[in-house]
Amino acid sequence: MKEIFQADQRGGAARTDRTRYLGATAALALAEPAFDAYRKVPLIEPLAKQLKLKKAKMEEVLKAYAVATDYGVADVTTASTFHIAALYQDFGKAMLTSQRPKKLSKAELEQYNVMLEEQAFPFEEKAIELHEANAHRAALGIYDTWVQRSFKALSELRPVRYGKTERSEGTLPSPLPDAIAQLERTVQANPASTASLNQLGIAYRQQGQFAKAREVYERAIAIAPTYAAPYLNLGILHDLYLGDGKRALELYGQYLALSPSGDAAVTKWVADLKNRKPQQQAMLSAKEQPR
Repeated sequence: MKEIFQADQRGGAARTDRTRYLGATAALALAEPAFDAYRKVPLIEPLAKQLKLKKAKMEEVLKAYAVATDYGVADVTTASTFHIAALYQDFGKAMLTSQRPKKLSKAELEQYNVMLEEQAFPFEEKAIELHEANAHRAALGIYDTWVQRSFKALSELRPVRYGKTERSEGTLPSPLPDAIAQLERTVQANPASTASLNQLGIAYRQQGQFAKAREVYERAIAIAPTYAAPYLNLGILHDLYLGDGKRALELYGQYLALSPSGDAAVTKWVADLKNRKPQQQAMLSAKEQPR
Protein backbone atom coordinates (compact mmCIF):
# COMPACT_ATOMS: atom_id res chain seq x y z
CA MET A 1 0.00 0.00 0.00
CA LYS A 2 2.86 2.34 0.77
CA GLU A 3 4.36 1.67 -2.66
CA ILE A 4 1.01 2.30 -4.37
CA PHE A 5 0.56 5.55 -2.45
CA GLN A 6 4.08 6.76 -3.25
CA ALA A 7 3.74 5.80 -6.92
CA ASP A 8 0.63 7.97 -7.23
CA GLN A 9 2.23 10.85 -5.33
CA ARG A 10 5.23 10.77 -7.69
CA GLY A 11 3.08 10.30 -10.79
CA GLY A 12 2.99 13.93 -11.86
CA ALA A 13 1.28 14.46 -15.21
CA ALA A 14 0.89 10.69 -15.60
CA ARG A 15 -1.61 10.51 -12.72
CA THR A 16 -5.14 9.47 -13.66
CA ASP A 17 -8.45 9.16 -11.85
CA ARG A 18 -7.63 5.46 -11.40
CA THR A 19 -4.21 6.08 -9.84
CA ARG A 20 -5.71 8.74 -7.57
CA TYR A 21 -8.37 6.30 -6.44
CA LEU A 22 -5.74 3.66 -5.74
CA GLY A 23 -3.63 6.26 -3.94
CA ALA A 24 -6.60 7.28 -1.80
CA THR A 25 -7.48 3.72 -0.81
CA ALA A 26 -3.81 3.06 -0.03
CA ALA A 27 -3.66 6.18 2.16
CA LEU A 28 -6.75 4.96 3.98
CA ALA A 29 -5.15 1.57 4.62
CA LEU A 30 -1.94 3.22 5.83
CA ALA A 31 -3.90 4.94 8.62
CA GLU A 32 -4.84 1.61 10.20
CA PRO A 33 -1.47 0.89 11.89
CA ALA A 34 -1.54 4.39 13.42
CA PHE A 35 -5.03 3.70 14.77
CA ASP A 36 -3.88 0.37 16.22
CA ALA A 37 -0.90 2.06 17.90
CA TYR A 38 -3.23 4.66 19.42
CA ARG A 39 -5.56 2.00 20.83
CA LYS A 40 -2.71 0.14 22.51
CA VAL A 41 -1.98 3.10 24.81
CA PRO A 42 -3.93 2.54 28.07
CA LEU A 43 -4.96 5.45 30.26
CA ILE A 44 -3.51 4.19 33.52
CA GLU A 45 -1.40 5.78 36.22
CA PRO A 46 0.64 7.89 35.81
CA LEU A 47 -2.28 9.37 33.88
CA ALA A 48 -0.62 12.64 32.83
CA LYS A 49 2.16 10.76 31.06
CA GLN A 50 -0.18 8.24 29.42
CA LEU A 51 -2.64 10.93 28.39
CA LYS A 52 0.13 12.90 26.68
CA LEU A 53 1.26 9.77 24.82
CA LYS A 54 -2.28 8.83 23.76
CA LYS A 55 -2.93 12.37 22.49
CA ALA A 56 0.29 12.23 20.46
CA LYS A 57 -0.80 8.92 18.91
CA MET A 58 -4.21 10.43 18.22
CA GLU A 59 -2.63 13.32 16.30
CA GLU A 60 -0.75 10.81 14.15
CA VAL A 61 -4.03 9.06 13.30
CA LEU A 62 -5.71 12.37 12.42
CA LYS A 63 -2.84 13.30 10.09
CA ALA A 64 -3.00 9.90 8.40
CA TYR A 65 -6.73 10.15 7.73
CA ALA A 66 -6.34 13.77 6.57
CA VAL A 67 -4.03 12.54 3.80
CA ALA A 68 -6.70 10.08 2.65
CA THR A 69 -9.48 12.68 2.87
CA ASP A 70 -7.52 15.23 0.83
CA TYR A 71 -7.87 13.02 -2.24
CA GLY A 72 -11.58 13.86 -2.41
CA VAL A 73 -12.63 10.31 -3.34
CA ALA A 74 -16.19 9.80 -2.11
CA ASP A 75 -16.00 6.40 -0.42
CA VAL A 76 -12.56 7.14 1.03
CA THR A 77 -13.82 10.47 2.39
CA THR A 78 -16.84 8.87 4.06
CA ALA A 79 -14.67 6.08 5.51
CA SER A 80 -12.12 8.60 6.84
CA THR A 81 -14.85 10.77 8.33
CA PHE A 82 -16.39 7.78 10.10
CA HIS A 83 -13.04 6.61 11.48
CA ILE A 84 -12.09 10.09 12.70
CA ALA A 85 -15.46 10.41 14.44
CA ALA A 86 -14.93 6.98 16.03
CA LEU A 87 -11.46 8.12 17.14
CA TYR A 88 -12.84 11.17 18.97
CA GLN A 89 -15.59 9.08 20.53
CA ASP A 90 -13.09 6.44 21.65
CA PHE A 91 -10.80 9.06 23.22
CA GLY A 92 -13.69 10.47 25.24
CA LYS A 93 -14.66 6.99 26.44
CA ALA A 94 -11.04 6.20 27.30
CA MET A 95 -10.89 9.26 29.54
CA LEU A 96 -14.10 8.31 31.34
CA THR A 97 -12.88 4.76 31.96
CA SER A 98 -9.28 5.72 32.78
CA GLN A 99 -7.62 4.45 35.95
CA ARG A 100 -8.43 6.59 38.98
CA PRO A 101 -5.67 7.84 41.28
CA LYS A 102 -5.33 5.87 44.49
CA LYS A 103 -6.16 7.16 47.97
CA LEU A 104 -8.81 9.64 46.86
CA SER A 105 -11.53 10.37 49.38
CA LYS A 106 -15.14 9.87 48.30
CA ALA A 107 -15.59 13.62 47.79
CA GLU A 108 -12.32 13.89 45.85
CA LEU A 109 -13.29 10.96 43.63
CA GLU A 110 -16.63 12.59 42.82
CA GLN A 111 -14.86 15.84 41.89
CA TYR A 112 -12.35 13.90 39.80
CA ASN A 113 -15.15 12.11 37.93
CA VAL A 114 -16.90 15.41 37.20
CA MET A 115 -13.64 16.84 35.87
CA LEU A 116 -13.18 13.84 33.56
CA GLU A 117 -16.73 14.18 32.25
CA GLU A 118 -16.13 17.84 31.48
CA GLN A 119 -12.93 17.03 29.62
CA ALA A 120 -14.45 14.10 27.72
CA PHE A 121 -17.60 15.97 26.62
CA PRO A 122 -15.96 18.00 23.77
CA PHE A 123 -14.61 14.79 22.22
CA GLU A 124 -18.08 13.26 22.08
CA GLU A 125 -19.46 16.48 20.60
CA LYS A 126 -16.75 16.41 17.94
CA ALA A 127 -17.62 12.79 17.15
CA ILE A 128 -21.28 13.75 16.72
CA GLU A 129 -20.34 16.69 14.49
CA LEU A 130 -18.29 14.43 12.20
CA HIS A 131 -20.91 11.66 12.05
CA GLU A 132 -23.47 14.32 11.14
CA ALA A 133 -21.21 15.58 8.35
CA ASN A 134 -21.24 12.02 6.98
CA ALA A 135 -25.01 11.68 7.45
CA HIS A 136 -25.65 14.92 5.55
CA ARG A 137 -24.03 13.36 2.50
CA ALA A 138 -27.10 11.14 2.11
CA ALA A 139 -28.99 14.14 0.73
CA LEU A 140 -26.24 14.49 -1.89
CA GLY A 141 -26.83 10.93 -3.05
CA ILE A 142 -23.95 9.36 -1.10
CA TYR A 143 -25.24 6.51 1.03
CA ASP A 144 -22.45 3.99 1.27
CA THR A 145 -21.53 1.68 4.16
CA TRP A 146 -19.73 4.46 6.06
CA VAL A 147 -22.60 6.91 5.84
CA GLN A 148 -24.93 4.18 7.07
CA ARG A 149 -22.56 3.41 9.95
CA SER A 150 -22.53 7.09 10.89
CA PHE A 151 -26.33 7.04 11.00
CA LYS A 152 -26.17 3.99 13.28
CA ALA A 153 -23.65 5.71 15.57
CA LEU A 154 -25.84 8.83 15.72
CA SER A 155 -28.90 6.76 16.61
CA GLU A 156 -27.02 5.76 19.77
CA LEU A 157 -25.42 9.14 20.48
CA ARG A 158 -28.58 11.20 19.79
CA PRO A 159 -31.52 8.78 19.80
CA VAL A 160 -34.29 11.41 19.71
CA ARG A 161 -32.75 13.04 16.67
CA TYR A 162 -31.55 9.99 14.77
CA GLY A 163 -32.99 6.86 16.41
CA LYS A 164 -36.04 6.76 14.15
CA THR A 165 -37.48 3.55 12.78
CA GLU A 166 -40.04 3.26 10.00
CA ARG A 167 -43.40 1.60 10.68
CA SER A 168 -44.56 -1.43 8.70
CA GLU A 169 -46.84 -4.44 8.97
CA GLY A 170 -43.96 -6.92 8.91
CA THR A 171 -40.22 -7.33 8.59
CA LEU A 172 -38.40 -7.29 5.29
CA PRO A 173 -36.94 -10.60 4.15
CA SER A 174 -33.26 -10.69 3.32
CA PRO A 175 -31.23 -10.19 1.26
CA LEU A 176 -32.51 -6.71 0.51
CA PRO A 177 -32.29 -6.88 -3.34
CA ASP A 178 -34.45 -10.03 -3.31
CA ALA A 179 -36.95 -8.35 -0.97
CA ILE A 180 -37.19 -5.35 -3.31
CA ALA A 181 -37.70 -7.57 -6.36
CA GLN A 182 -40.42 -9.53 -4.55
CA LEU A 183 -42.21 -6.37 -3.38
CA GLU A 184 -42.00 -4.82 -6.85
CA ARG A 185 -43.71 -7.90 -8.30
CA THR A 186 -46.40 -7.71 -5.59
CA VAL A 187 -47.06 -4.03 -6.28
CA GLN A 188 -47.14 -4.63 -10.02
CA ALA A 189 -49.74 -7.37 -9.53
CA ASN A 190 -51.74 -5.31 -7.03
CA PRO A 191 -51.01 -1.56 -7.45
CA ALA A 192 -53.52 -0.67 -4.69
CA SER A 193 -51.68 -2.67 -2.00
CA THR A 194 -50.73 0.18 0.30
CA ALA A 195 -49.03 -2.12 2.82
CA SER A 196 -46.75 -3.45 0.06
CA LEU A 197 -46.05 0.06 -1.19
CA ASN A 198 -45.14 1.12 2.34
CA GLN A 199 -42.77 -1.82 2.75
CA LEU A 200 -41.26 -1.16 -0.67
CA GLY A 201 -40.60 2.44 0.40
CA ILE A 202 -38.70 1.18 3.45
CA ALA A 203 -36.68 -1.21 1.30
CA TYR A 204 -35.82 1.53 -1.21
CA ARG A 205 -34.73 3.80 1.65
CA GLN A 206 -32.49 1.11 3.10
CA GLN A 207 -30.85 0.73 -0.30
CA GLY A 208 -30.37 4.50 -0.63
CA GLN A 209 -32.93 4.91 -3.43
CA PHE A 210 -34.55 7.93 -1.79
CA ALA A 211 -36.42 9.26 -4.83
CA LYS A 212 -38.09 5.88 -5.36
CA ALA A 213 -38.91 5.62 -1.66
CA ARG A 214 -40.60 9.02 -1.71
CA GLU A 215 -42.57 8.13 -4.83
CA VAL A 216 -44.04 4.90 -3.43
CA TYR A 217 -44.84 6.49 -0.05
CA GLU A 218 -46.71 9.26 -1.86
CA ARG A 219 -48.56 6.67 -3.94
CA ALA A 220 -49.63 4.85 -0.79
CA ILE A 221 -50.87 8.11 0.76
CA ALA A 222 -52.80 9.01 -2.41
CA ILE A 223 -54.49 5.60 -2.46
CA ALA A 224 -55.31 5.48 1.27
CA PRO A 225 -55.20 8.98 2.85
CA THR A 226 -56.10 7.57 6.28
CA TYR A 227 -53.27 5.01 6.32
CA ALA A 228 -50.88 6.48 8.89
CA ALA A 229 -47.61 4.58 8.37
CA PRO A 230 -46.56 6.13 5.00
CA TYR A 231 -46.91 9.63 6.46
CA LEU A 232 -44.50 8.76 9.26
CA ASN A 233 -42.06 6.96 7.00
CA LEU A 234 -42.08 9.77 4.44
CA GLY A 235 -41.49 12.19 7.31
CA ILE A 236 -38.42 10.21 8.43
CA LEU A 237 -37.18 10.19 4.84
CA HIS A 238 -37.42 14.00 4.59
CA ASP A 239 -36.07 14.52 8.11
CA LEU A 240 -32.98 12.32 8.09
CA TYR A 241 -32.15 11.60 4.46
CA LEU A 242 -33.42 14.50 2.34
CA GLY A 243 -32.69 17.34 4.77
CA ASP A 244 -36.16 18.90 4.60
CA GLY A 245 -37.23 19.53 8.20
CA LYS A 246 -40.21 21.68 7.23
CA ARG A 247 -41.80 18.94 5.15
CA ALA A 248 -40.95 16.37 7.84
CA LEU A 249 -42.86 18.42 10.43
CA GLU A 250 -45.94 18.51 8.20
CA LEU A 251 -45.84 14.75 7.69
CA TYR A 252 -45.27 13.98 11.38
CA GLY A 253 -48.26 16.20 12.16
CA GLN A 254 -50.43 14.34 9.66
CA TYR A 255 -49.31 11.01 11.13
CA LEU A 256 -50.19 12.13 14.66
CA ALA A 257 -53.58 13.38 13.48
CA LEU A 258 -54.25 9.85 12.19
CA SER A 259 -53.11 8.27 15.48
CA PRO A 260 -55.99 8.68 17.99
CA SER A 261 -54.04 7.05 20.82
CA GLY A 262 -51.06 9.29 20.15
CA ASP A 263 -47.40 8.40 19.74
CA ALA A 264 -45.05 9.59 22.48
CA ALA A 265 -41.90 8.97 20.44
CA VAL A 266 -43.09 10.95 17.43
CA THR A 267 -44.31 13.75 19.70
CA LYS A 268 -40.72 14.02 20.98
CA TRP A 269 -39.43 14.06 17.40
CA VAL A 270 -41.73 16.96 16.59
CA ALA A 271 -40.62 18.92 19.66
CA ASP A 272 -36.97 18.28 18.80
CA LEU A 273 -37.48 19.35 15.20
CA LYS A 274 -39.27 22.55 16.23
CA ASN A 275 -36.51 23.44 18.70
CA ARG A 276 -33.68 22.59 16.34
CA LYS A 277 -31.57 25.54 15.29
CA PRO A 278 -31.16 26.08 11.57
CA GLN A 279 -28.12 24.07 10.61
CA GLN A 280 -25.31 26.18 9.26
CA GLN A 281 -23.92 24.56 6.15
CA ALA A 282 -25.98 21.43 6.85
CA MET A 283 -25.22 20.21 3.37
CA LEU A 284 -21.76 20.27 1.92
CA SER A 285 -21.09 23.06 -0.52
CA ALA A 286 -20.23 22.13 -4.07
CA LYS A 287 -16.55 22.60 -3.28
CA GLU A 288 -16.75 20.29 -0.28
CA GLN A 289 -18.50 17.46 -2.06
CA PRO A 290 -16.22 14.46 -2.46
CA ARG A 291 -15.68 13.45 -6.06
